[in-house]
Amino acid sequence: MSEAELARVALRDLAVEVLVVPQPFASDPFIADTDRVRLAAAWGAGMESLSTHVRVTLAPGSSHMIQWDRPELVIEAVERLVATVRGG
Repeated sequence: MSEAELARVALRDLAVEVLVVPQPFASDPFIADTDRVRLAAAWGAGMESLSTHVRVTLAPGSSHMIQWDRPELVIEAVERLVATVRGG
């Protein structure tokens, strides 16, 4: 359902920040850490089709709660969005 909904979204040139935790299959002991990062990057790259201005940032060492585990990444993403709106 989510993929179908995303396919209908047209954000065009709206700035979008995507923070991705590189452990999409953390509970699977048969997936190497390097593969987890590669899988997360591939998922994030799929988000780039939503808008012409998408930035995907990996958040290694974070749980699902990136704002708690890696708040600096969230702050940087918000600062980039504000700068974009202000024309910077």
